[in-house]
Amino acid sequence: RPPSSPDWQGGLNFTYRHGPSAESVVVELVMEYSRTAIWNVISTIPGTRWPDKAVVLGNHRDGWTFGAGDPSSGTTALLEVSNGLGAALKAGWKPLRTVVLASWDAEEWGLVGSTEWVESRMGWVHDNVVAYLNVDIGGRGPHFRARATPSMASVLRTAARDIPHPTEQSRSLADVWLESSKQALTSRGCSVTAETWDCGGGDTGALPFVEHLGSGSDFAPFYHYNGVPSVDFMFDDSGKGVYHSNYDSFYAMERWEDPNFVHEATIAKLWGLVALRIADSAVVPLDYQEEALALASSVRHLQSQFPETSKLDLAALHKAVIDFQDAATEATHDAARADAIFNGVDISAPVRRESNLGFSPYPGHFSSVTSAAENQAAQVNQRLQECERGFLVPLGRDPLAGCAGKSVCPTWRYFRHTVVAPDPYGGYNSEDLSVIAQALKRNDLVEAQRQVGVVARSVATAAFALKRPPTKFEAENEILGVLDKSVSMWNQGSI
Repeated sequence: RPPSSPDWQGGLNFTYRHGPSAESVVVELVMEYSRTAIWNVISTIPGTRWPDKAVVLGNHRDGWTFGAGDPSSGTTALLEVSNGLGAALKAGWKPLRTVVLASWDAEEWGLVGSTEWVESRMGWVHDNVVAYLNVDIGGRGPHFRARATPSMASVLRTAARDIPHPTEQSRSLADVWLESSKQALTSRGCSVTAETWDCGGGDTGALPFVEHLGSGSDFAPFYHYNGVPSVDFMFDDSGKGVYHSNYDSFYAMERWEDPNFVHEATIAKLWGLVALRIADSAVVPLDYQEEALALASSVRHLQSQFPETSKLDLAALHKAVIDFQDAATEATHDAARADAIFNGVDISAPVRRESNLGFSPYPGHFSSVTSAAENQAAQVNQRLQECERGFLVPLGRDPLAGCAGKSVCPTWRYFRHTVVAPDPYGGYNSEDLSVIAQALKRNDLVEAQRQVGVVARSVATAAFALKRPPTKFEAENEILGVLDKSVSMWNQGSI
């Protein structure tokens, strides 16, 4: 048999080859099936000013074999965050928003613990969870990696600037992360500047590099099914083969992967700091201008990747993206103003909101805020919270009605987010505008055009939510028009 390709050659001293071969192999699987209870462990710190709004931090504690890196290094970090918050509570600190700490069970069996928890309180999660912060693996190597909703990337980068790097104490985590991002992107043939990257074909973004969310961990039911802005980060080993194996042991962690456990400690610091900045910010630090840039990049990249898009009418999608960019700019201005008023800053001069960093460790925090300032902040926060929900296909509506019988379609009925979804063939990585991309990969232009309407409608919904808090009646009447017009044009043969 011919040698395997270079990327399939292993580490032992012989040439690796693969089939087809004449031999037949019979594999017998012995499986033990049983039904048993699982246990999520939940701890709650009630908020003082907006107790109905919550920031959720989650890590799973079940693992394949020993699970030292995945998930125990993350579990250790969660326990350290809880210790830190406990010490702050004893010192008199109380959060503005409720903080929920979650230790999920049965993640490796299919994200069962987190999914059941979310599904059992869908209304509460939709209405009240401001952000979900996930750590699956804490420290299992030297390489920092982050995945997030684009609106969450800014608060993560800002917090990383205030955390020392675990092995280069004179530099911040953000500095080393920026350097490694540039190296990784350059090795892929991308161009980089001081603050941005460009991989060609419209695929661009900000630095340090933050991936979009695929699946494979407990952020999935929060983000893909409920539209909760989410983030997942870790120190990783860049694929050294330990993952989900007997070698993921305490000995390997202590000897090679994280001596002195300094990477786990850094993850705990970053996790806690991001949680505090979201829980204690007057205005939630969600950056929808970065989300607007990511959305425009996704559309450009889709058009570059699939020349067949020239046969589609993308006018409704383009208009929705432009409207979203305008709404994001308006929301950023309003957030800056509301944040300044809440914090007693003079707003006679123009206010520019880059990020919201402040929180006070004292129980008298914001005690003199007027009800008008509090209401204004609450209204802006509601707009920011509802925006990501707008990208979801509404419950009870099947986004795949024209997709019956096609192999990839059933995977999308759970993942309601129309802009970012897990890669259907791998699951861990993400695929932008996947409902359109998958139809184009099948060369199904009719379905692709229908999905363009679905995505355009969801983007318009998100933009409408950003502009001001909509009533349900207003949302239905305003947003359904985008798809109705597209369907009407299709039926008339205009598309």
